[in-house]
Amino acid sequence: MTASVLFSISAMFGIWGVFSYLDYRLNKQKWKGKTRTDFEHTQNRKSFIVIWGERFDRTDYGKKLELRLRRVNIILTPSEFCSMLFVGGLGLTLVFNMLLKFNLAMSFIFAVIAIAAIIQLIFLIRKNKYQEKLNNQLSEVCVTLANATRSGMTLSQGFQLVARELSEPSRSEFKQLSNELSLGLDFEDALLKFQKKIKGREYKLFIVTLLTQKKAGGNLHETLEEMAKVLDERKFLEQEIKTLTSEQKFISYVIPSIPIVLILGINMMMEDFTKVLFTIPGIIILIIFAIGTVLSFILVQKVTNIRV
Repeated sequence: MTASVLFSISAMFGIWGVFSYLDYRLNKQKWKGKTRTDFEHTQNRKSFIVIWGERFDRTDYGKKLELRLRRVNIILTPSEFCSMLFVGGLGLTLVFNMLLKFNLAMSFIFAVIAIAAIIQLIFLIRKNKYQEKLNNQLSEVCVTLANATRSGMTLSQGFQLVARELSEPSRSEFKQLSNELSLGLDFEDALLKFQKKIKGREYKLFIVTLLTQKKAGGNLHETLEEMAKVLDERKFLEQEIKTLTSEQKFISYVIPSIPIVLILGINMMMEDFTKVLFTIPGIIILIIFAIGTVLSFILVQKVTNIRV
């Protein structure tokens, strides 16, 4: 009886403490908002972790990693990406040590190998995501340029409008193109440079259309509007194909994970179960399983990757 009463009182005080803390946070935010309006806002203090992260982002390796992350459309800074890998490596080390009963050194080695494989898999799977996002925004680019030319703007001014109105990644790419034209680069040379940077059939057709209309003349805004309609129809067809093939792609991710989950579950019930896998026959079976899994995954991705 006494224990129940003490537990109830503790729970009540705990709930009261949580609500008091939330009320304090709310009043603190209101006070901060009021002081910002009354006093000049100075730069916030940064923790040493943030400072180290910013220094890492400014290094040569950080800049190269940032370019790679941008190319696979991962919206993370290099320091954030490396921090996530570090935390994930620690988590995998604990999993290998506690579930698979490896010693700490072996668990760390397997965690490093797993993180390296995951990095390569992420960049392999998402290698075309940046280009895909640019292609998906091309119809908006055409509509914006068509409206700009219809209102009497030049193409250079239209590029500036695209850089202001659209979201990333088109914003950055067209902003750079607009800056190059503002610095005096020839229009044709700037577009050809833009085409080499952003590879793809859609953008190749877009650049050829702009250059042809620039030389030969004609009704540019109607051409861009027609191109936008065709691109929207293609986008709709591609989305329909993705919907029809989503089940097969989901199965290609799920099936390889089932044996791994079973091994972890059996190892928790039967001690030293995984030691059999590190004998010579077990290693051969693991190699065959890994090769078969990778091949099946690649084949499913190839079959379901239908180009329009």
